[in-house]
Amino acid sequence: MIMKKRKAQNLLEFIIVIPLLIVIIFGIIEFALFWRTVQTVQGIALEAAAGAASQYVDENGTDNPAVDKAIEIVNNRAGSLGIQKITLKDQPLAIAYGIRPFAFYQYTSQETVSTFSEGDKPVLQVLVDHRDPYQKGIVTQVIFQYQTILMGAEFTLPSGRKVIIIPRDIEVSSTKIQQYNNY
Repeated sequence: MIMKKRKAQNLLEFIIVIPLLIVIIFGIIEFALFWRTVQTVQGIALEAAAGAASQYVDENGTDNPAVDKAIEIVNNRAGSLGIQKITLKDQPLAIAYGIRPFAFYQYTSQETVSTFSEGDKPVLQVLVDHRDPYQKGIVTQVIFQYQTILMGAEFTLPSGRKVIIIPRDIEVSSTKIQQYNNY
């Protein structure tokens, strides 16, 4: 009689503990993937800034080889974020953002991702601030829309309010500043 209670108790403990262990293991895996993505975005932003700072920009021209170099580096490294093919498109900005070649540049990917809270957003954005490179350096910002793979608990209440327990969509951003080192 005592033996049957013990077996039932063990089975009940097993049924309760195993799902918790599985959730913890998936959480650890998801965190590792997220941390890898954060480090990759930071590396891409740093490489883009360093690559842009190594380029000479003619003050009388309209082309900006520094920005072209930064975008080339981002395109080459996009595969490390899990993006197989990326096409970055220049988004023209108002005159308040500078006159080219010394201007603020915004590039967005044509590929989008559907987010729970904000609708469709570009998978990748690259911002390059080249307005005052001699005084403030070249600033690059890489913004990547990370979507959790294993987890994400979000739902809408009957009142219409969104409740996010574990976010499904996380915007990962890194900004790097690089001074000219070849002039």
